[in-house]
Amino acid sequence: SQHPDNTAPAGRMLGSGMPFFLAKTISALRATFKGLEAPIRALSKRAPGLKETFMLREFGLDITYGVGITLTGHLKAALKQQNVPVTMGAAVEGLVLNEGGEVVGVQVREAKTGHLTSIRAKLGVVFGSGGFGNNREMHAGLHGAIDGTGAAQGNTGDFQQLAQELGCKMELMDSVWGSQCILEESLETFETASCIFQMRGDSFFLVDANGSRVVNEKLTYDSRVREHWKGKDSRYLIYICDQRNVDQFGSDFFKTIPADPSSKFLIKGDSVEDLSTNIRSRLASLGDRIEPYTLADSFQHTLEDTLNRFNTMAESGVDDEFGRGDTPHERQWQFRKSELPNPCLHPLDQAGPLYAMLVAPQAIDTKGGAAIDLNCQCIKTDGSAVPGLYGAGNAVASPSGDAYWSGGATIGLAMVTGWVAGNRVAKSGVKELDLI
Repeated sequence: SQHPDNTAPAGRMLGSGMPFFLAKTISALRATFKGLEAPIRALSKRAPGLKETFMLREFGLDITYGVGITLTGHLKAALKQQNVPVTMGAAVEGLVLNEGGEVVGVQVREAKTGHLTSIRAKLGVVFGSGGFGNNREMHAGLHGAIDGTGAAQGNTGDFQQLAQELGCKMELMDSVWGSQCILEESLETFETASCIFQMRGDSFFLVDANGSRVVNEKLTYDSRVREHWKGKDSRYLIYICDQRNVDQFGSDFFKTIPADPSSKFLIKGDSVEDLSTNIRSRLASLGDRIEPYTLADSFQHTLEDTLNRFNTMAESGVDDEFGRGDTPHERQWQFRKSELPNPCLHPLDQAGPLYAMLVAPQAIDTKGGAAIDLNCQCIKTDGSAVPGLYGAGNAVASPSGDAYWSGGATIGLAMVTGWVAGNRVAKSGVKELDLI
């Protein structure tokens, strides 16, 4: 942690370990790009995608520790080593119970043939099928609207519906692992490849329909998303920044604002007045594709005041309104782009151009489902455990409740509950097949 190139001295994220040769290659690339930043940044004005290379050194993002795809590779290799068959393109539509009410299998429908078949489970069934982030019909019960998800296409709440039909106790069905998304991107594809995990930038801020800042933009994503659920004026938020911010922080891989200044998701204006007019036009063009959201008549005037106040605070290094950049966490995840006192704050260049982007609430996935006991066995409404039925990850009610402990809490809980459920079911006795 004391290495001079370590931009995250307080520690890095946990990971699953990347193959040595790949880790060495990435480390070499990081060192190479460090010396080529100036020419790459110049070239990125013509080829914005080149800015993605900066992710190799920003935020102390040393991906040699291994990321999600690395973990998936390890799990896949383990399954292959144990000769565990994996069937794709099939959906579980029902549970198979014996006369004693024990779960002894599942009914599966093959997508290609439409054929319904039963699969016998001698010891029990473990569901790790995710939440219902991609089932928009089930979103009506959520405690706040969402406009997109980062969940996989198959996360449609299959097990949640089966568990409810079986009489399981359902908990946290109104809760999500929250984040934010680019509104217009999610209107095109509800499921996006990534969420806005970290609000990248320093010369930017978020405003509501009045043109006022309403939140510390550097809060963690699950905290930021809750602002959208507080009232109609913050149903959507508007990201305001200058040209410098787009050039320095635009990224499509680790998204906030797109890498390309000409992106269709960005709204451009030569002044606050011009930008305000163009935001109104963009909202009008979206029509009934979004919920009613109207800028206040005083939006332009308030936005001008907000920008001036923000610039003054940026020069002083102190956000008197929301404390942006006050915590070590916020500063550590902000790659410094200036010598001003607070790396999270930088004045916007009012000479223009200015940019705006519409931001909306998003669910990484939902966190509700059947309640589980310490063995990860599903519980009925009377408090009894369902024999032979287990759940893991977002397929069941999260042990975290409404909290979001940290980045990786989702996969961490999935791994722990999956391990507990797997061990428990492996030690259980063989269940008779006598069907009801």
